[in-house]
Parts: sequence; structure tokens; C-alpha cells
Amino acid sequence: MVRGTETNFSNLMADIVRLVTDCDICLMNSGTFRSDRLFAPGVFTLGDIRLILPWEDLVIKLRVTGEQLWKALENSVSTYPAYDGRFLAVGII
Repeated sequence: MVRGTETNFSNLMADIVRLVTDCDICLMNSGTFRSDRLFAPGVFTLGDIRLILPWEDLVIKLRVTGEQLWKALENSVSTYPAYDGRFLAVGII
């Protein structure tokens, strides 16, 4: 679901990265999320996160204009409803 719609999980992950990097907004490519399983309610472990994020992806912090942010968001949905991994997870204050 994360490749074509907003989800609680993708929001949580983007919010975590936003908080850790002390940014106003975080954009995460949904293609980085890799697990194809449903996680039952209850304890969510570091092992679960490693199933979903199996690689150590680079995180960068940039200052962008409103126009650049708008273009990134537009690109995120430009091929919708295709599930090509460009749909962004967004964490925002």
C-alpha cells in the first residue's frame, strides 16, 4: 500500500527521519520500503524495521524552495496509480 497511498507506517518512518534530522519536512521514496507482509498489532521490533528497510540508505538534508518542494510532490504522483516506488512518504511538522 505504501507505493500508492499514505499509510500510518510510511508517515511514522518519515516522521522519525524528520525528527532525527531536525527538519521541517521529510520526503522518503516509498520504493525504499521492502517488506510484503502484514504486521500484527503489538510490539514492533528493530527486526521488523530491518525487514522493511533492509539496506542502509543515505539520508540527506537540503534547503529547498517552495517551488522545488512542489515539483518533488508533483513528481511523486505523476505516474499514479502505477506502483513504481516514486510515491513519497511525507513527514511534516
